[in-house]
Amino acid sequence: MSSQAALSNEQRDVVMNRGRCLNASFCLRRATHEDYEAVIKIDDNVYLGGDYLPSSYHEMIDTPTDYCFIAELDGEVISFVCYHLDALTKTTTAGGSGRVKDKYRHRGVFVHFQTLAELEMKKIFPNLKFDLRVTIINQSLLKYFEHIGGRLIDRKLNVLGTMPSENIRRGQEFGNLHIKTHSPSLSELTELFSNPKVLHYLYPKGMFIQANKFTPFPASEYYIRNVIGKGLAILSGKLESCDLGLSTLYIFPCPLGLQIHISYDGTPDSNIIKAHILKAAEFIAGSCAMRLNQRPNSDPTMFDDENRRQSSRPKIRINIFLPSVVDAHCIWLFLRETFNCDDPEEYTSTYGLFEKPYK
Repeated sequence: MSSQAALSNEQRDVVMNRGRCLNASFCLRRATHEDYEAVIKIDDNVYLGGDYLPSSYHEMIDTPTDYCFIAELDGEVISFVCYHLDALTKTTTAGGSGRVKDKYRHRGVFVHFQTLAELEMKKIFPNLKFDLRVTIINQSLLKYFEHIGGRLIDRKLNVLGTMPSENIRRGQEFGNLHIKTHSPSLSELTELFSNPKVLHYLYPKGMFIQANKFTPFPASEYYIRNVIGKGLAILSGKLESCDLGLSTLYIFPCPLGLQIHISYDGTPDSNIIKAHILKAAEFIAGSCAMRLNQRPNSDPTMFDDENRRQSSRPKIRINIFLPSVVDAHCIWLFLRETFNCDDPEEYTSTYGLFEKPYK
């Protein structure tokens, strides 16, 4: 987001490069550029090769409103988390980049680490409020957030397809199914979102997904204009005809190849959703080669076994988040038949948007 947090020199001195040793072996401190390799090695298969952190880590470190922490145990980096500060509401949300080494999972280490990181944030901003909003994709996390009192905001559907990179051009054979889609200007989006009727139609639960990290935010003109306006948005239809659909597209290089996040809201009409996917594929195909050259871990010799070395050929994964009333099976079949996705079985799941305000 574009909002900037104004820090005094004293506050910035507190934040930057300060380590707080909590006991003889466990240390919490701000992450730095020099920690990149250690942080990435915490888990080298996040999201099955679709991790966005390798390509966005340095940007997060340099962003004034992002506060990244690491936990060290006996000098070993074992956990990482990043918080985004919203200067408008004086709240902070935790992004989806949090992780902990496998041998420390299911032992309460990450929860303890988050608690300590939040205490450090409170020292910098005494009146700061934490608003933990997350997307929950697996059942274990779902149960955890229910256990700690998280409130379910909405349920969405997740449809995923993985394909060889060259298959992205297959969508050009279909055109856009004779449905008009276009990339709206920022002024057009601003006018659109200033209409309460439009906002309610697109986001009846009052929340929308930030496409780059799938972090939920309030569906207000301020947030949508600043977040959606930073990337590609695809629009179709008009509200008067009840066929309005809006999707946001975020593309980033990852160890797998390219990860494509599409967050769609609006009419559940499958044909309009398919047209949005084809429009996104058209855009991706135009810059596919350049983006693949930017992917981290692209050297196949770095993989530690033959199977992973063979699978290192660059692929594209499309990850689509949809309203819960959409026919997800129909969309998954469209991905498989159009792009010849090589996933071994159908991958659709229901996930929840949870929030838990902290005092």
